[in-house]
Amino acid sequence: MNTLKIWVAFGIGMAAGAAVALMFAPQSGERTRRQLKRRMKDATDGLQDTVEELGSRVESSIQRGCKTAAETVKAGANWAVDQVVHAV
Repeated sequence: MNTLKIWVAFGIGMAAGAAVALMFAPQSGERTRRQLKRRMKDATDGLQDTVEELGSRVESSIQRGCKTAAETVKAGANWAVDQVVHAV
């Protein structure tokens, strides 16, 4: 399944759940708005932490990939030099 479709379905589900919760909320609108604001901030903070962690992991993976590529090129160059030296 496409990742975008999953996120769209998740967003629609969240919106529907929030709408139902607001319709049946047994508290004042002001209190509900404060709770929603606080929960939205918590969710935003959590998402930001997740994005930062993901970025860190991607950066680390890229650095490992570059290091491996450089080592592979160096090993290939050394092998080529050895082949030339032994051929002469």
